Amino acid sequence: APVVVPEEPMGEDEPAAVAAEAVEAAAEARTCVVCMSATPDHLVKPCNHLCLCGTCQARVRRERLACPVCRRPQRGIERIFHA
Repeated sequence: APVVVPEEPMGEDEPAAVAAEAVEAAAEARTCVVCMSATPDHLVKPCNHLCLCGTCQARVRRERLACPVCRRPQRGIERIFHA
């Protein structure tokens, strides 16, 4: 693969600012894929997609629905606690 050399060197604080913006954008984009409003805090097993809020996971679990992201059969749903 070709080596890419930046035309202008970045300042010392620029990489941190870019990283902070990326983290903020990712946090804003994280919503439950079913209701599209709540923060996902449940992981679908075995595919490990963190994509469901507490309310929506209850329905997916009760109706034994497939993972809403990849459509693989779910074999359980696990709650994730964010630090």
